[in-house]
Amino acid sequence: MKYIFLFFSLLLAACNLSSTKQEVKVNMLNENNDTLVYPKEVNLQNIKQLTFGGDNAEAYFSFDDSKLVFQSNYIDWGVECDQIFYTNIKNSNMKVKMPNKISTGLGRTTCAYFMPGDTTIIYASTHLQ
Repeated sequence: MKYIFLFFSLLLAACNLSSTKQEVKVNMLNENNDTLVYPKEVNLQNIKQLTFGGDNAEAYFSFDDSKLVFQSNYIDWGVECDQIFYTNIKNSNMKVKMPNKISTGLGRTTCAYFMPGDTTIIYASTHLQ
């Protein structure tokens, strides 16, 4: 297995959290059409569905929790086998827009992970075999 290192600068963003649980639940209902909300749940807050199709796996948050890197084979994005994508969670809407693909599109990929500092992502790929 060969490892590919990709270096790029990422824009850092901060999340604004709602002040009350009721306000959070109302926001979740409006944003996610009620699909992620269980009305009696009092321990989970700020739930947001990030992916909407394909076999998404091996997802990891950046060290500052603002970004996500993951593998997907979502056919609506023109992906025929597992490729690596990353997205800024706060500004992401993968239901309507494909996130940034960072793998080559050749071969299969897996195990993407942010390195400390959130400026480097490492993942495994078969594209050179």
